[in-house]
Amino acid sequence: MTPLSTCPFNCVRRSLRFIVKPIFLADLNEMTDANFNTITDVLNNELALLGIDDIDFGLRYIEVVAHCNVEDRQTILRCAKSGQNSYQFKFVQCHKFFTPKECLNKIGRPKFSELPINFVPVEGDLCVIENQWQNILNINWEINENTTSEEFWVNVLHYQNAGGEYIFKDIAKFVMNILSLPLSNAIVERTFSIMNIVKCKIRNKINVPLLDAILRVRIHFITTNDCCVKLKPPKEMLTKFNTTITIT
Repeated sequence: MTPLSTCPFNCVRRSLRFIVKPIFLADLNEMTDANFNTITDVLNNELALLGIDDIDFGLRYIEVVAHCNVEDRQTILRCAKSGQNSYQFKFVQCHKFFTPKECLNKIGRPKFSELPINFVPVEGDLCVIENQWQNILNINWEINENTTSEEFWVNVLHYQNAGGEYIFKDIAKFVMNILSLPLSNAIVERTFSIMNIVKCKIRNKINVPLLDAILRVRIHFITTNDCCVKLKPPKEMLTKFNTTITIT
């Protein structure tokens, strides 16, 4: 799973630059609990938001507006002004609920009804998931200030009681589905671009499993800003490279 401090956070920061004054984004360099609070405060502060005339809507917007009548222009501006309440920024605010600091906070902790239940399909009974959300407070979790949301919820997923049952698996899967959602379609578009490069006319018969594997490797290296030259394959990986593998 990609850390919030990399690709998704960069998407958030780029999106905020369109509607927020630069001075309010100067110290947002990484995704932390403090920065979550800062983003929420900024979005709720009208003085931090750019005026409609100062927002760069892009060339396509200017071309369309130029051919609109006065009434249509006013409608477009009203829609733009309500952009701070759009799905994307509500989604950013909801991410804050799943940080270890927030979800384990016994005072001011978000209610289950405040969680973004409509963002992803819910697997299982909502009542069971709600009970698990409440029971998380009964466990003494080993966390520190450097524990990320992903690390925490992976531990929650793998937590077992004395009987060997995964008693928080439903709430953990729900939250991890939320955390894995992209904040914009840029990641999806980038994936399609990589796929078109890999599966070109010369390699048009490449099968789906191999294509999936190549895409996963390429996207991982792009996300981590790493290179395949530095890859050190573990012994488990090397043992799988045998005569049973067929490369097509």
